[in-house]
Amino acid sequence: MLLPMATKEKGAYGEIKKIITDDYDLLYKFLSFFSFEDSYLNSPTYYLFTGRRGLWLYHSDGGAVLACQHPNLPDCQLVFPPFGPKPHRTLAQALQSLSIIRKEIRLARVPVAQVERYRDSLAAYGIKATPQVEDVMDWKYPVQVLSTERVLEHSGDGFKNHRCQYNYFIKHNTPTIEDLNRSFDLEGFLEAWAVRNLSGTYSLEDIKGPYEELLRLYRRNHPLLQGFVVKIGGQIVGFNFYELPLKAGLPANSFAGICDTTLRGLSDFMQREECRRLHVAGVAEVNIGGSENEGLNYFKSKFRPIHSLSLVSFNLSEL
Repeated sequence: MLLPMATKEKGAYGEIKKIITDDYDLLYKFLSFFSFEDSYLNSPTYYLFTGRRGLWLYHSDGGAVLACQHPNLPDCQLVFPPFGPKPHRTLAQALQSLSIIRKEIRLARVPVAQVERYRDSLAAYGIKATPQVEDVMDWKYPVQVLSTERVLEHSGDGFKNHRCQYNYFIKHNTPTIEDLNRSFDLEGFLEAWAVRNLSGTYSLEDIKGPYEELLRLYRRNHPLLQGFVVKIGGQIVGFNFYELPLKAGLPANSFAGICDTTLRGLSDFMQREECRRLHVAGVAEVNIGGSENEGLNYFKSKFRPIHSLSLVSFNLSEL
């Protein structure tokens, strides 16, 4: 486990701060100084809901690293790609300063194109970095980035499946769309959805935990976190969360599209609505994340992504 529990303390080389939900604005200000190819790494929301079991920020000499308890594996820690002018040096220092008990440590969300550079650079600091096929988190399959305009146009053979599902839904249903409202009983809808999707692989907490954290963040009135609900006959049948970009030129980040999967085409309807709202807001691209299974990857791919980014995890150990 990660040992530092105080709000702020000194590490071997720098300062460590425990990050909590109320630190959204702090993360926003900090992350706005950097840009990653993987825009989830520029997202306060992403770190907070992934690190809901414990999140820490290490910083020293212009560099920084965020690390958290793995949300699904109790004996594993996730360390995210470092920030700053000497990122690999910062990462090596952070691993020592965070006083990690070395059970299993994973460096998360590393672009495939940077595998060799990470491995060689960390070896110079006495750290063995072994690439691992991700089998739990949502970058088992590539991160997909959509053009909001292209999805709205949905023209050509590539969008045939999407058009079919979308048209079926609006032909057989009369949906209404409302902005997210803090009075909605989304927790009740989420609980019912999670129970329906319970399997032997994940616990109920594993399934609903990330979205409960999104709801907690949303209820703190963070202006970047937005979304909508879809109703049929006055009843909620789906809700969506996305985060507007921290700064111009970055994609928005989509985090949740929870819906009644017995309603054919509803998920397609919701994805197009998300793109419509972002396009109206002047956002050209949206990162809809990677996938932890083949079915979800297929669904995301049918929106004809304009960018795909393959990521890997590293197991870290001493040489």
